[in-house]
Amino acid sequence: SVQRATFAPLVQLLQRELDGLGVASPQPQIDNLAQFTGFYLQVVQLLEAQLAGADERQPMSRAEVELMCRSALSAQTLAEAIGLCERFCAMLYPRAGRPGLHIDPARAVFSLDSLRAQTTTATSLLDITGLFAFQQLFQWLVGAELPLRQVGIGAIARDDVMAFLKLFRAPVLAGGKHYTLEFDPQALALPVVRTQADFAAFFEVFPCG
Repeated sequence: SVQRATFAPLVQLLQRELDGLGVASPQPQIDNLAQFTGFYLQVVQLLEAQLAGADERQPMSRAEVELMCRSALSAQTLAEAIGLCERFCAMLYPRAGRPGLHIDPARAVFSLDSLRAQTTTATSLLDITGLFAFQQLFQWLVGAELPLRQVGIGAIARDDVMAFLKLFRAPVLAGGKHYTLEFDPQALALPVVRTQADFAAFFEVFPCG
């Protein structure tokens, strides 16, 4: 089916990372977005569990991620929401990585430094998922798709970029120091339109919705 073909590159990429770590990969039947979302969440959790001790620190807990998202929900604009995420992650340093925002007249660049001691294709995949999580959060908050100009997916030169083109729906570049979302700076003025009543449905499948 068309849906199955759309998800195939991402499914294969995720299964390869699990195989490379010697972790049994789920073998689901994926024909729609809901099935893919559940599979993606399962793989991310398996990878996090396998890699948790590599940097001698635990990743953000699900409860901590929820509090960060709820904090961002209190913002008036996208710019303020990003600032709140930066402050929240700083309180968990270094477990939550280091998000940042660079603005000039031509562009806004949201960056994420995971502060990992070493980088592998598996940690890279987790960090790309982290970047994707911020994209999902920002888009949900303002109720609109963030107009991405390009996405940076870190230092590893991957041969599976097609999967990330499908994930981010934007040009994807590998080889940079950090993970980045580049977009029109005018988007920072977009108002936060979501309310607490909307949160439960959003967070149920976050960050893989």
